[in-house]
Amino acid sequence: MVSPDNPPPTNSTAALRNLAAIWLVVAVAAALRLHNINWNSLNSDEAFSWSISNKPLLQLLSDSFFLRRDPHPPVYWLLLRLWQLLAGSSEVALRWPSAMAGTVFVALIYALGHRLFSRTAALAAAAFSALSAFFIWNSQDARMYTLGGTLALAGLVCLINGLRSGQRRWLAGYFVFTALACYTHIAGSFLLPFEGLAILLYLVLARDVRQRQTGRGALLAIVAAGLVYAPYALNAWRASAVASIIRHTPAYFELAAAVLQRATLNMELSPGWWWFVTALVGGCFALGGVGAHEQQRLPRGFARAFVTLFLFATLAVISILSVRQSVFEPKTITFYGAAVALGVGAGWARLWQWHKLIASVAGVALAGALIFGLTFVWRPGFQKEDWRHAAAYVAAHAGPNDAVVVHLEYYRVPFSYYFRGRALTPFGSHVNSMDEVGRGFAPLLRSDNIWLVQSGEFLTDPDKLVQNWLALRYGLGTEQFPQSISVRQYVVQPAAASLPAAARPLSVEFDSGLQLVGSQLDAQQLSATDQWLHPPSNYLHLRLYWSTTRALTAEPVVQVMLEDGPGNQWGGLLQRPGTVRAFDPLVRLPAGALLRDELDLIVNPAAKAGVYKLVLRVTNPDGSAMLANGQSYIILDEVLLLP
Repeated sequence: MVSPDNPPPTNSTAALRNLAAIWLVVAVAAALRLHNINWNSLNSDEAFSWSISNKPLLQLLSDSFFLRRDPHPPVYWLLLRLWQLLAGSSEVALRWPSAMAGTVFVALIYALGHRLFSRTAALAAAAFSALSAFFIWNSQDARMYTLGGTLALAGLVCLINGLRSGQRRWLAGYFVFTALACYTHIAGSFLLPFEGLAILLYLVLARDVRQRQTGRGALLAIVAAGLVYAPYALNAWRASAVASIIRHTPAYFELAAAVLQRATLNMELSPGWWWFVTALVGGCFALGGVGAHEQQRLPRGFARAFVTLFLFATLAVISILSVRQSVFEPKTITFYGAAVALGVGAGWARLWQWHKLIASVAGVALAGALIFGLTFVWRPGFQKEDWRHAAAYVAAHAGPNDAVVVHLEYYRVPFSYYFRGRALTPFGSHVNSMDEVGRGFAPLLRSDNIWLVQSGEFLTDPDKLVQNWLALRYGLGTEQFPQSISVRQYVVQPAAASLPAAARPLSVEFDSGLQLVGSQLDAQQLSATDQWLHPPSNYLHLRLYWSTTRALTAEPVVQVMLEDGPGNQWGGLLQRPGTVRAFDPLVRLPAGALLRDELDLIVNPAAKAGVYKLVLRVTNPDGSAMLANGQSYIILDEVLLLP
């Protein structure tokens, strides 16, 4: 019996609650996709999105259709081109379309889940996709994958609406969105066989004439989409015969497990957790495929079969195509990962109907897995290629007479997005001999320094011919390691005509005739830790200018330390082979000449904030001090370590 004080909820109240719930999920999805959207640097693929979308229009269309340069269809390039006219080309602007598409994706998951199953299943599926680290990461990626997946999902919503209502306008929408998805990324076409099978199944299960007519209309729509896409598909097929992209497609069941994990966590786990997550997500999906409650306006069994085919038929297409040329790319899961969310949502909703306690435990486990994946989205060490910090370091340290070389040539585009100077690419993707490398560097040997910026060279220069040509001839001034990139300074002209204006003049005499005439720090204030160039420690770059009044009889030992007030050491010279003095030792420095010595100090990441002394000690090989005034050290400068 219902108490007058507690009347049952009306339909309008329940509808408002459902509406509030889905809007909350979509709002959370938007917040997560916009949060820290510029934390990562643009990686090379994103920079190519920027570059290609700004090509002359006819060249863009021609390159896209005939799969030249970045071989993808034109829809995303054209959208990004138009968007940049309004919003510019900043990191945030370039990623904004993906973030918005990723938010719409979550809403479409709900719409499709509601039309196939129940509101509870739809809400669970939307929540899964909203919190998925994989979908969030790709929604902060200036590439076509999230847009393509969203267009494909919009097509499926139109298809199911059309099959439910029999209205042709929905089937027309299915044709438009499906064609657009295929012309956004080739992975859109991987869904066509599943969609065709689903439509044929609908025809088999159709209960009346109207449903059969609707099924035939859907069949015409998918055939039309296939015909529209056929010219590009033929070009892609021809291009795949000579493609050299290195990819690996796992065996079918390994691929299915990898997709379940990626869609949940955006990573693959150690064997113990691998089984747990695969069993958890796969179990919910299987329950959804077998026992989920379906909407009655579709033939019985169709919704469950639809979601099952969505995932497993698509993976079968990928496996079959990969026999000729591997086509699996984790980012393409944006096109069929919706099936995982829908299946998990439907399975969890069925579990909730059956046993709420078990469903609650499963829900907590799923939420825990999703949140665990979220902790890696913006975690140092898991960031994208860091061209931003690579370019910033070179810009801050390279001089006007330095040469900046990017190898491979492919990576000049992402580096140049951030670097406003001149970046050279004297080598193609492949180098075959030291002689070829020497010819490429020959015009640059009058430079003071050559900055070598490298990424991906292990694929096309596995013997490190470019790096070794420089390392065998010139001293290494510094090396930095932004994520997936290396930056090295080779000192081509260590002799200096005079002390630069930026250097601090010194007049330190040593009893051997050695003189220290100047020093230069790249920073007076810095943190003890670093998360971008060489985590966890920060580096302090020091330049020393040496001279002599007479020839030295032995090579001195140079030590530089970062010390606190009591003299405790909190940093020291980074010992590495091939330094400037390895090629140009002080013992060979002519009297009156000036040598530029480049050094890196590594800072102890446990050092506390405060003022530290930069202490220089120069000794004879036997350890005896060389200062003419009898002191054992000098304080070069003071450095403030920040909190």
